Amino acid sequence: SRAPFSFFPVNVKGGHDPTRTQVVLNELRTALKLAMLHQLKAEEPVPIAWTRVCDYCNNEVKELWMTVSDIKERLKADLKMDFSTEHLRKMLSKFNQLGACLYIDEPHLNQHVVLKPKMMIECVKSLIYDKALHMRQQHRYQLDGIKLQLWQRFSRTGILDTSLLKDLW
Repeated sequence: SRAPFSFFPVNVKGGHDPTRTQVVLNELRTALKLAMLHQLKAEEPVPIAWTRVCDYCNNEVKELWMTVSDIKERLKADLKMDFSTEHLRKMLSKFNQLGACLYIDEPHLNQHVVLKPKMMIECVKSLIYDKALHMRQQHRYQLDGIKLQLWQRFSRTGILDTSLLKDLW
């Protein structure tokens, strides 16, 4: 099977000038590097085996969530990797920092791992945000142009200005 590739939009309005293309690509590389460095712990080295586990959990495991003990068993059976529970928890904590999973290393919460955090976010979003209801509520703000703009931005992007919190709830 082929590895998935990520594509980034690049402004090519300047035509097919190779020099301009190289400049744009260098700017893109610099922006990506800076974004990564701003993430906490993103520059720390990660054992190569952890990257295989992350790929496995993201691409081959179909479950949305699993227990830590189930993950440990699956890694041993499918990848022939036998991690101690302590090592596995450290790995899952790192994956959580990087947004690859949702794992909370606290008593009573550290037994479960959400392997598909985007799906979890979509589920939670559907519980707290009903688009039809919130679109009706925006009519309250027709006299206040700034609030209307903020509300429309929230409806379009999901980015909520704190001034709208009391109106949302």
